Amino acid sequence: MQWSILYYGFLLFAAGLATHVILWRIRHPKRQIMTLFVLFFFVPMLFHVLFRIVGGLYGASGLLAKSIPPFAGGELPAAFILCYALSLTYIFTYPAAQAGCPTFVVLMLIKAAMPRGASKDEIYTYCREKGLFGLEVQDLVDEDLITEKNGQLAPTQKGKNLLGIFSFMRKVFGLPPGRG
Repeated sequence: MQWSILYYGFLLFAAGLATHVILWRIRHPKRQIMTLFVLFFFVPMLFHVLFRIVGGLYGASGLLAKSIPPFAGGELPAAFILCYALSLTYIFTYPAAQAGCPTFVVLMLIKAAMPRGASKDEIYTYCREKGLFGLEVQDLVDEDLITEKNGQLAPTQKGKNLLGIFSFMRKVFGLPPGRG
């Protein structure tokens, strides 16, 4: 494997990630996961095209042109495959990272209550008062993974498909459904 594949694959992924960070600082889109898929698919391609155009304008001796690795054979597709593999991994872990992780919330509550510590009742009360899981439900509605009809929540087809994928993955890893 050529180093150019790793270099350019990570560079393309970094372009998508930088664009993600900039856009989210400006405004969070309503459908975040769909936006991430579009963003991480098109930004690397656009970045590659613009890099080649700008590099061509300044000639092969320019600094920009020298920073683009030369590719032979199937190296460019391999760099894009690496970029998209990193992107998919990031997209699948993004919901967990951006959500209020219950473990982290509990640890922060206990740390804030030190040196005395916090009781289970204090933690339960805090979670209930803050409606910690209400935000996650709204995220699922916004992502069109669940729908609300007559005050009852139900998974959409998209939600059922996603649940099927993760249920399958849990079975493969020998994990019980809904835990661990």
